[in-house]
Amino acid sequence: MSLSSEVDPAFREYERTAVTAFDGYVKPVVDCYLENMETSLLQAKIPAPLQIMQSRGGLAASQVARQRPVRLFLSGPAAGVIGGSATARAAGFEDAITIDVGGTSSDIALIKSGEALVRSET
Repeated sequence: MSLSSEVDPAFREYERTAVTAFDGYVKPVVDCYLENMETSLLQAKIPAPLQIMQSRGGLAASQVARQRPVRLFLSGPAAGVIGGSATARAAGFEDAITIDVGGTSSDIALIKSGEALVRSET
């Protein structure tokens, strides 16, 4: 079950409803996927805890990711920006532009003084 007051506690009725519906829809799929991944790690005798990249660029324990799977939706592009920023820094650049070109979309990020600039909406 997903509660809109927990998923997206904002005053935007349509966005809040859509995000909550999506969270509830993908929750059983993500739960099953993460359960299978944890089982595989245990069978491979890998003792490290499973951590999942979130859309905002941070990591979450798999139990936390299961509770709010909507926060994983754009984790790939977020990871691309983090990787691009680290690569630019290693090459001696504080400012950079990252471009992540996929099959159906392209994501562009601006790195200024070593930090990605963040917008909550596009």
